[in-house]
Amino acid sequence: MNAPIRKKQQKFLLKTLIVCILLYILFLLSSIFLGTGLKKNASRAVKDMTSFLACSIFQNDSATISYCLDPNRKDVTKQLLTNALYSPVIQYVQPSSEHSSHYQLSNSIKILTKEAAPASTPSSATTPLMASSQSDFETNASLDSYDNVYFEDEYDVSTAMASAELSGSEKQQLQANQRAIKNLTACMDRDYLLKTFYKINPSCVIDPAVWNVKKMLAKDVTITKKSGGPQILIFHTHAHETFADSRPGVRSDSIVGVGDELTRILTKKYGFEVMHYTKQYNYNTSYNEALKDLTRILKEHPSIQVVLDIHRDGVSEQSAIHSVVNVGDKKMAPIMFFNGVSNNKKSSLNFHTNKNLQANLAFSLQMKLYAMQTYPQFTKKNFLKSFRYNMHVVERYSLIEVGDNNNTVAEVKAAMEPLADILNHVLTTKD
Repeated sequence: MNAPIRKKQQKFLLKTLIVCILLYILFLLSSIFLGTGLKKNASRAVKDMTSFLACSIFQNDSATISYCLDPNRKDVTKQLLTNALYSPVIQYVQPSSEHSSHYQLSNSIKILTKEAAPASTPSSATTPLMASSQSDFETNASLDSYDNVYFEDEYDVSTAMASAELSGSEKQQLQANQRAIKNLTACMDRDYLLKTFYKINPSCVIDPAVWNVKKMLAKDVTITKKSGGPQILIFHTHAHETFADSRPGVRSDSIVGVGDELTRILTKKYGFEVMHYTKQYNYNTSYNEALKDLTRILKEHPSIQVVLDIHRDGVSEQSAIHSVVNVGDKKMAPIMFFNGVSNNKKSSLNFHTNKNLQANLAFSLQMKLYAMQTYPQFTKKNFLKSFRYNMHVVERYSLIEVGDNNNTVAEVKAAMEPLADILNHVLTTKD
């Protein structure tokens, strides 16, 4: 969009907003005499109108949106993300070509008020990731979850760069890790915990009642292996995810293949009974669809005490970032434990409660602390975002990002050995 056109749109938007505000004030005054019904209708009309106008500034003459992490366009990307997430007017987008970062607007004047998906980088998977039709999308949009608006792997630079903090030798990193853990156990301070062990998306709200360090460290997350059925469920909300050298359509080269490897090690080496569920979901509605399956599976298999949603992180395919860490004499992809906090600064999540939130956090924190002492360079900081990501279904629920799309299949599968050890230790050892 050229500067003169954008400037005119912004002026028009400003004038329109002023008119809307004046009209709103008039309606408020009128409501004193005419009742509250008129006030509510006026508020809704003004909100919809201003949100729609705000959306329009992101359109150019050919009705395309640029969605990328280009350093020169961070302001536009941030505005677009904020608008797509928080505005009551959410535009459905389709990729204009298989390998393009530009997305063609579809039905751009349609107002949807519950759920939609932001523009996302196309996957190399053969199964389409977008809703197959507008009618499908409208049906899915009625689902009562925000999780599909704000994906956990939306090519967030802060998650991809987290491993850059791991520097120096394993010995040096271990010493730094041990100091951090010693300080935490001495002070039990929430602010120190968050600053030292987490990266936090700015939209998150930290609830002091949940973030009780002493309780999180003392939480018993151990399980029994003699439960008369599977103890661990491994699945993939985004089963389509692949890696730098993945062969198209080959299961073993995808995140599902990584889940197969983790299942094998947990079963053969550590004696757990593991269910690996490999269904692939529509990307736009994956969390909603997965929740239905999780609810059913947990009802059918009450012995399941642990749920692991295994993903890979995302970085721009044009990025030179290739995160590899040393574990002993092996090079492998780093991992990151991810939590949703069910608390957002700009959206009401009253229906999005999670009674298991503190237990979820305790589980991932205890795995992180054990990893820091045993595999000093293996884990990024734990990452927090504001939605729930189905973590409410059990106490021991972990969403784990294994490497990213620039890692190789071998690097990611190599990471399953230390990850399995971390899981086994935390699930079987009270320390």
